[in-house]
Amino acid sequence: MDNPVKEIPKVANNIFANPDKSLLEKEVKRSYIPNFEFHHFLVDVSPRPGSRERVIRLFKFFRGCFWSNKLQINEISYNEESGKMFLDVTQHLQPLLYPWIVVPVRVVVEYYFRRNDAGKYFICRQDDFIEPEELMGVIVPYLGPMAVRAAKTVAASFSELVVSIFELTGWS
Repeated sequence: MDNPVKEIPKVANNIFANPDKSLLEKEVKRSYIPNFEFHHFLVDVSPRPGSRERVIRLFKFFRGCFWSNKLQINEISYNEESGKMFLDVTQHLQPLLYPWIVVPVRVVVEYYFRRNDAGKYFICRQDDFIEPEELMGVIVPYLGPMAVRAAKTVAASFSELVVSIFELTGWS
């Protein structure tokens, strides 16, 4: 890439949302280094020879789980000095299991860029951050997010109870 900020929306769209699925592999090979590193809530791919091809297969699997995916780029933040970019994106997913609904899923993607000798930028690492409620909304619409929020509420209440006991005993 010559300009990551201008080009990343097209890269993301070609990989995750473009109806022409053949663009996925071409875009990954054009934009990512061969020993690419990928971290996601559900999968982890370490940087090693062949890791880019492994990630291509994972991206194809992710795409295959949905009838359609529309991307909405909310914000792009790039620090040239550190080579890091944060992409705040909402994916509007139509799951294979529930084709009658579209589930909005907010993902914050952290990209790490490396520059080659010719001055081109390549993605060397990608970290995807997704709230558990968002992910459960895709797997079990409506009830999944409520169950996760309920579990978080119980965990917060338990933490407050433990702190109250600590305060009573003089721990702080």
